[in-house]
Amino acid sequence: MTPALRVSSFPADGSRFTFQANGWGSEISHKVARKCDVVNRGLSGYNTRWAKFVLPRTVPISDAAIAAVTVFFGANDCALEDKNPLQHVPLQEFTENLKDVLKYLVTIGVSKEKIIFITPPPLNGLKNM
Repeated sequence: MTPALRVSSFPADGSRFTFQANGWGSEISHKVARKCDVVNRGLSGYNTRWAKFVLPRTVPISDAAIAAVTVFFGANDCALEDKNPLQHVPLQEFTENLKDVLKYLVTIGVSKEKIIFITPPPLNGLKNM
């Protein structure tokens, strides 16, 4: 059976651009064509708090061997609390949410060395306002 390379860029704002021309998802898909299935489960606008609850439905247990899983969180979580309180997730909760995502992926059989966490660049609140 063809291994599935899961491009799991769940809630990051960039997830909607992953498979556009020259997007990183389309580039990976092109490189592994006929070797792996690349599956995007991006949910634009989600933060880690919300994504934890839909994770089992978006990345279910699969019979396909998994070559890798990418997890792209943080762009929405780091929204400034006073500007976007619904998407903002405090750093400690964000850290725990990522640990929960890791635990879930391991419980469905993805080995830790196949899980790639991608983070957004640092945010300087004063400069980015």
